[in-house]
Amino acid sequence: MNLYELYYNKFLNLFVEEYKRELMQNTPGYCMKVTGLPLNKLKRLYDLIRALNPALKIFILSEELTGEMYITPTKLIELRNDQHSTLLALLPVNSRTSAEDSYGDATFKDLSVLPVEYRLIDRLRADIPAQFETAIDEVFTYLKDKRTQQTSIQYLLFQELKGYTQESIGNGIFLFGLLPDEDLAKDLAFIRKDWLLM
Repeated sequence: MNLYELYYNKFLNLFVEEYKRELMQNTPGYCMKVTGLPLNKLKRLYDLIRALNPALKIFILSEELTGEMYITPTKLIELRNDQHSTLLALLPVNSRTSAEDSYGDATFKDLSVLPVEYRLIDRLRADIPAQFETAIDEVFTYLKDKRTQQTSIQYLLFQELKGYTQESIGNGIFLFGLLPDEDLAKDLAFIRKDWLLM
């Protein structure tokens, strides 16, 4: 498994956990949408949500793909107007159609991915083995100007993939655009001294 797959595996499961109450809705005429995820990950999300609530009308928006999980913009608008069931539309990232105003935030509640990202980083921080917490905190402290939420998540996922070792703590700094340094975490004083030279 690579960083990309590990990220989405955790992210999609947390998404379902975060919005479980919404996804269990059975309110006629209630419409929801998810935006900002790639098509191949929406297929995985579709399966997770379908397993959670088989009664929910859930579709991936597509003008080209066909099958039971896909819906055209025109058909989506028809279902929205039907008002007989709860509807969830999964909109692939960069999806642009002439009808997109018809499933805007005014008519479809947006299940934002942002709270899930915050939960993911909190979960990853909670999973750091105790003996590596201080070293990782040092790395994060001294890279605060180079660090984004996304790079912090990638760094922690890298640690998980590598099994949390002193070497992985130093090697993982390549994710912040720095040269890997497997000796970095062997001495916390060395981390502080090394960063001061940057």
